[in-house]
Amino acid sequence: MEEFDNYIGLDWAQSNMAVAVLVKGIKKEKVFEGKSDIVRLRKFIKEFKGTKRLVIEETTSTQWLFKELVSSVDELVVCDPYKNRLMTYGPKNDRIDAIKLAELAMRREINYVYHSTSSIMRLRRLVSGYDDLIKAIVRTKNQKSAIYRGECKRYKSKDELYWDEDKFVNLLKDKEIGFLEEQKKEYEKTFRVYAKNGMIRNLMTIPGIGIIGAIKTAGAVVDARRFKDKSKFHGYCGLVKHVLMSGGRCYGKRKTRYSRVMKCVMKTAAMAAISGNNALSKYYDFLLLQGLPERDARNAVARRIAVIVLAVMKSGKKYNENLQLKAA
Repeated sequence: MEEFDNYIGLDWAQSNMAVAVLVKGIKKEKVFEGKSDIVRLRKFIKEFKGTKRLVIEETTSTQWLFKELVSSVDELVVCDPYKNRLMTYGPKNDRIDAIKLAELAMRREINYVYHSTSSIMRLRRLVSGYDDLIKAIVRTKNQKSAIYRGECKRYKSKDELYWDEDKFVNLLKDKEIGFLEEQKKEYEKTFRVYAKNGMIRNLMTIPGIGIIGAIKTAGAVVDARRFKDKSKFHGYCGLVKHVLMSGGRCYGKRKTRYSRVMKCVMKTAAMAAISGNNALSKYYDFLLLQGLPERDARNAVARRIAVIVLAVMKSGKKYNENLQLKAA
C-alpha cells in the first residue's frame, strides 16, 4: 500500500467548492473554501510539496473533474458516496465533507468507482441519452394506447376515436412519436460511426450482441483489465448473488451493486443468442436436456456470454466459437 505525503478531499458543487488537505505527520488539516474554479483549485493543490492523493465522490460532473485534475496529483480516486459511512455521521456541510473525504483517503476506507481518460468513456453519455429516448418513446406509445383503451378500442387496429378531445390528444401523440423516432434514427446513424472502432467490431461478432449492445458494453466496461476474473465481471453485470451464510445455515441471497446497462445487454444477448443457430443456442438446449429450468438455462447462457465478452475485450480478438476463449 503506497503512502502519500498529502491526502486531499474535494467537495465540488456547481457554485462552490471545499478542499481539505491532511499532510503526513501534521494533525491539523488545511481547508480552502470558495467559488468553484478549476484553475484556482489546481494552484491550491500545487502549493503542497510531495506526493498527493486526491479523493472525490461520484457525481454528475466527476468525469470532467477527473480529466481536469488527474495530471495534478499522483493518484486520483473516485469513491462511491453510497458506501461512505463516515460521511453520514455528525454535522454536515461542504467543509466537513471535504475533511472526511481526506480522512477516508488517509485510512484507505474507500469503495472505488472506475473512471478513465479514455475517449471510450464518452460513449456513456451517448448510451444514457439513447436509453432516455427509448423510454420516452415507450412512454408516449403507452399513453397513446391508454387513449384508445379509454374508449374500449385498440390503437393498433386504427379504430376511429369518438371524442374530439381524444382525437386532439392522439394527434399530438402521433406527432411526438414521429419526432422521437427521428431522433432515434440520428442516434443509430451515430452508432454506425462508432462501430468502426476495433473493440466494438470485435464485440459485434459475439452471438446475440448487435451494434447497440456492443456500444453499451464498450462504454460501460472501457477497460476489461480492471476485472480480476470472470466472477468479478459476473457481479458487475448483475448475474450473480452473494449467499448469506452464518453458523452453517443459509439465510438467502443478496444482490450485488451492478451495472443496469450491462445486465440489460447480457440478458438481451442471451435471448437473442438462444433463438439462433450457434454454439450458445446448442449450450442452452443441452442445459434443458439436463433438466435445468428455462430461466436458469437462460441465466447460464447470459453468464457464458459475459465470459466471452471479457475474453474478447482482453484479447483484442474477434469471437471464434471453435476456440474456447478464457478470461485471463
